[in-house]
Amino acid sequence: MKKHALKVVPLDPRTYKLGAVFQLPEVGSIPTEFEIPIQFYKDQGSSDKCAAYASCEVSEDQEGVELNPDYTFAVGKDIENGDVMGFGLSLIDIAKAHCKVGAIEQSQVPKDIDVDDPKYRYIKNWPTDLLPKAFDHKKNSYFQIQKVYGQDWFDSIKSSLYKFRDKKNTVLFGVLWDWPVNRVFIENFSPDGTGHAMKIFGWCTRNGVEYLKAQQSWGKKAGEKSVHYFSREVINKSVDIFGAIMFNDMTRQDIEWYLNNQIKETDNWITVVFKIAKISKVIELLKKLIGVQQELDKIVPPEPEVVIKKDNMLLQKFCLAIQAHEGWVEGEIINEK
Repeated sequence: MKKHALKVVPLDPRTYKLGAVFQLPEVGSIPTEFEIPIQFYKDQGSSDKCAAYASCEVSEDQEGVELNPDYTFAVGKDIENGDVMGFGLSLIDIAKAHCKVGAIEQSQVPKDIDVDDPKYRYIKNWPTDLLPKAFDHKKNSYFQIQKVYGQDWFDSIKSSLYKFRDKKNTVLFGVLWDWPVNRVFIENFSPDGTGHAMKIFGWCTRNGVEYLKAQQSWGKKAGEKSVHYFSREVINKSVDIFGAIMFNDMTRQDIEWYLNNQIKETDNWITVVFKIAKISKVIELLKKLIGVQQELDKIVPPEPEVVIKKDNMLLQKFCLAIQAHEGWVEGEIINEK
C-alpha cells in the first residue's frame, strides 16, 4: 500500500466555505498575472512533513518571519490522535495545528534539539516554554476554497488569492506528486503519485497557457528556484482529491454569526437588519425610534403608497428597502411639504 505524506482524507463538511462569508471577485475582473512574493525557502528532504512545511510557508506570508515546521508537525500529530510514527498528515490536521496552537519561529528552536530525531514527532518532547511563543503566530480560522460563479477550482483559487492579496493570504493544497523534482511545468495529472502538500501563491501565462504558481518544499533545487507551474487540469483534479485551504483572521465566533444569519462581509447595514430581524420587528423599532406612527402604518400591505415627511431621508431609505425586500405592491413615495 502506497504511503502518502499528505494523507488522502475527505474534508469535513463542517469546514467553513470561503465563498459563504466573503464576496470573491469574478475571474474576469482580476489581472492576467499576479503573485505574492516568496519570503522564505524550505527543504523537507526525504521526510513526511510536507503538510507542515507547506502550511508554514503559507503562514509565513502573513507573519513575515521564518517559522519552524517540525514543531507544527508534532502539534499536528498530537491533534491527529493516531500513530505518531505513522506516515504524514492531512491538510485538515495541519490547519487545526495552526489554529489551535500556532507555530514557533525558526530562531526559537533550541540548539540542542535534533529535529530529525523521531522523538520530536511527539509534542511532549518539546520544551513547554515554546507553547506561548507558538501562540504568537496562531491563526484565527481556516476556510475551504469553494467554487464560485460556476468557475472551476483553478479560477476559484485565483479569485480567493486576489481577494486577500493585501493580507498576503496564500493557498495550501495537495497533489499526487509523480514528476521529477526539477520539472518546472506540470502539465498532465497522474493518478499514480503520492500525496504532497504545497503552497499556491500566484498565476501567470506562458506560451499562451495559464498556470497557477506553487512553491515546493524541497528548496531552490526544485522546479524554477522552488517554483512549479501547474496546469488547469492538474489543479482541478488535485483539489478534487485533497481540497484547498486558506487561513483567515476572522474569528470562529464571527464566522458563525455570519453563517447563521446568512450574511456576507459585503452586506450593507440595511441588508444585515433584514437578515437578522423579522420585518415586523424592524417596523416596530422604527416606530419607537423615529416616532412616525401614522406614516409607518401606511407602508403595511396592501397600501400602495408611502407618505413620509420630506426631511426624513433615513426613513425613506428604510421604507424603500422594506418594500423591495418584501416584494410589495409598487407605490411611490410622496413628499409632504
